[in-house]
Amino acid sequence: MAIARPGDGIQGALLGPLKSRAFGLLRRGDRDVMWTIPGLGLGNFLYQWLWAHAGQQQGLDRWVLEQPEMREWYDVFPGVRERLIVPRSQVRMTDRRTAGSYSVFADNSPGEIDAFARDLLLTAPVFADALPPTSAPADIVLHIRRGSYYTDESLRRYYGMDVPGYLRVALEGSTRQDGPIERITVLSNDQAWCRDQLGWLGEFAGTVRHGDPSASAAEDFRDLALARRSVLGNSTFAYWAGYLSNVIHGDNHAQVWAPLFHIREPKWQAVQLDPRWSIVADIPGGWEEKA
Repeated sequence: MAIARPGDGIQGALLGPLKSRAFGLLRRGDRDVMWTIPGLGLGNFLYQWLWAHAGQQQGLDRWVLEQPEMREWYDVFPGVRERLIVPRSQVRMTDRRTAGSYSVFADNSPGEIDAFARDLLLTAPVFADALPPTSAPADIVLHIRRGSYYTDESLRRYYGMDVPGYLRVALEGSTRQDGPIERITVLSNDQAWCRDQLGWLGEFAGTVRHGDPSASAAEDFRDLALARRSVLGNSTFAYWAGYLSNVIHGDNHAQVWAPLFHIREPKWQAVQLDPRWSIVADIPGGWEEKA
């Protein structure tokens, strides 16, 4: 026989609001903690860390709840852990809890993004010998997000798209706007797919090189951020490399290309896009993957 629990039925309906109200009365301290969820990656973390950094620069006591996936990035970006992260064991009963936001250009000024990048990201060891960048004006870097976007059918429906069709439109646009391309560098978490499906890239450049499959995600992030001209995928990882590229170069916003959406269905304009970027709104035949 099923046993009723305190949260069931009428009792739960009565106790739930009282419990929420009690916590609301307790959580009135001076410290704000962004309540994160597990299972995310670097791009998502950077939005969360930006929120804390921007608040701290204004004199607010803001922190981000640690998730296990963050730990692999602590050595890449020293300073983040001590300055922005709070483990769950150190969360106080009085801490105010808040949800995250990815409307980066609605919630943050360009100066806040710039300050965060210069303070905690571009000072990372992975950038130590790479600044100032040496990429030629005729070089372009492509970021092609594969992985779980295409191997997980529950994600593919929302994030999958006609990658070759998008790349053609973006490369044509970049060529018209900024001149011929001499070298294309392909960065991806599935180089085998890129080599198999993107042999036609040679139509746009005399040299096409594929990133080292053994390169770390941090190294790919750095190489994309250093590029003056780039074509981004619908990925928060790529968006952040685009933001850093704009901080590094200062005047290349229109040379960063991105698709209109982050999630393909429904096709909403991505709130993460810098409005100064070159945005591809449509491609011939639509965005659905082609056989």
